[in-house]
Amino acid sequence: MTGSQHDTELIRLRRELDEAQTRIRQLKNAFAGDFVPPEDWGLCRSEIIIMQALVNRPLVSKAALAELLWDDPARLDHPPAVIECHVSKLRTKTRPFGIEIRMSRGLGYRLVDRARVRELSE
Repeated sequence: MTGSQHDTELIRLRRELDEAQTRIRQLKNAFAGDFVPPEDWGLCRSEIIIMQALVNRPLVSKAALAELLWDDPARLDHPPAVIECHVSKLRTKTRPFGIEIRMSRGLGYRLVDRARVRELSE
């Protein structure tokens, strides 16, 4: 392969990578939906992402939450306790508003009343 062919191949691969990253962002946005929690809930970025996923899906696995929280594949190997910690903090902050997050062992997390949570944010 000549230098020119190598450069052309590199440009093509970078374009493909950019397109794939754009598609991944689109899929993550579709998964999270358009839910915006009220500011008075005091949620940090990670908690907002988790809440968005819970509001828009009946059940969300820890693996799915890790994918949403961390863009870097190397960081996806965090121990499950990291997700559990984020969910615990989210529960503490949202409990005063009557929001209940339950865990289904081996499956993931779910909101007890997703419709009510949507109403609280309107």
